[in-house]
Amino acid sequence: MSRRSFFRYFPSKEDVLFGQLAAMGEQVAEEVAARPPQEGPWECLHAVLRGWEARINTQAEVMRLVERTPTLRARLLQKRDEARARIVEALIGRGVAALEADLAAAAAGAALDTVAREWLRTAESTGESTDEGAGGSADRLELTDRVFAMLRPAFLS
Repeated sequence: MSRRSFFRYFPSKEDVLFGQLAAMGEQVAEEVAARPPQEGPWECLHAVLRGWEARINTQAEVMRLVERTPTLRARLLQKRDEARARIVEALIGRGVAALEADLAAAAAGAALDTVAREWLRTAESTGESTDEGAGGSADRLELTDRVFAMLRPAFLS
């Protein structure tokens, strides 16, 4: 593929890894908007992101590469901020105050980052293979539930 063709499909080299992140952010926002209206913002985010957790950061080697490469990390953060903005708008559309929506979305993102790092740590501490898709021995859904439960008191009214 020529350089010109490559950049017709991808605005930057980093976008090769993160091309699906924008679509994922839009889908998460749609699911947030579709949740029961009486559900609180934290419970809503937990339910939606619990369903997405297995699709987020599933390749340990890619995750490690991103963590070690400043340009990839910066692009990931930019893409995540764009996705988070969509999720904040979906929460606001559910009647959540802008400040609370922004805080909840940022905290949920931090929760998923913490889950991913713990998952990688378990792989490193047990010496497990890090072939494609392989990661730690920790159950990611259990970690997700645990981290969301730890942050939940901050969102009680």
